[in-house]
Amino acid sequence: CFIDVLRTVWKFRFFFNALIAILVDDAEITEEYSKFKQDALRALEQSLLWAYQAGNMRAPDAPNTSMMIAENIWSLWINWLRITQIENPFAETAENEALYKGLLSHWSLCQPLMQPSYARKLYRLFQSELLPAKPAQRTRAHAPSKRATAVKKASSTGRRKHAPGKR
Repeated sequence: CFIDVLRTVWKFRFFFNALIAILVDDAEITEEYSKFKQDALRALEQSLLWAYQAGNMRAPDAPNTSMMIAENIWSLWINWLRITQIENPFAETAENEALYKGLLSHWSLCQPLMQPSYARKLYRLFQSELLPAKPAQRTRAHAPSKRATAVKKASSTGRRKHAPGKR
């Protein structure tokens, strides 16, 4: 759920990075932004509450609350967007790579409250959902064909090899 929220934040990152200038001048956009932010905070809080109830995370000690952690995550996301743009203003970072970096910041904020097995599971989820598979992780459908392997091998030795029956 929170991956979808962060994906939306990333998609509209230029809006989020210009919030002050935009919201000062437009009451309607300010209202829409406030609704979106509240929906996002509720979704984050719900994911935290679920994790507490499932025994995957320790509930925060008072005066901390689930909503306070959700607000900190939101602040972290907004700041992460700004830092990403400041550090690389013209870079066209791939969406999944950027989301992975943002979610690692989110993960590091919550990780001290997580059960170790849940922390590892969540970390692996971020990797599998957002990072490209390594060559060893390719499925058979993505493996190079025998012909492609033979051509590559032949080109590296300076000889051209033809596939059987192809001359």
